[in-house]
Amino acid sequence: MQAVSWIIFGYLLLLLHVWVHELGHYLAGRFIVGIHKDNIRIKLFESPPHVALKGEDKQWVAPNDKDGDYIESYLKHDPQGKWSFLYIMAGFIFQNGYFFQSGSVPLFYF
Repeated sequence: MQAVSWIIFGYLLLLLHVWVHELGHYLAGRFIVGIHKDNIRIKLFESPPHVALKGEDKQWVAPNDKDGDYIESYLKHDPQGKWSFLYIMAGFIFQNGYFFQSGSVPLFYF
C-alpha cells in the first residue's frame, strides 16, 4: 500500500512540475509578449503538454505543428521576434526559480 502512495505522490509531483513549467511560458506570453488571454492557453492534459496559441482559423495550435502555424500565430503578437527567446526559455526559468525557492525554504528551519 505504501508503494501505491509513493507512485501517486510521484505522479502528482510530476504534474505540478509540468504545470509550473508551462505556466512560465504562459506568463511570458501574456505579460512580456503581450498575448491576450483569449489567444493563449495551457493544454496540460494533452500529449505533450504545451501552451497553445489561437491560429488564423480560431483553432488552437500546438508548438509541434508541422505546418508552422504556431510560429505564424506567435509572430502576430511579436512581429520582430524580439521576445521569442525569452518566451521559449520562460518555462525553464520559471520552473527553476519556483523549485529552487520552494526547496530552499525548509533549509531555514534547520
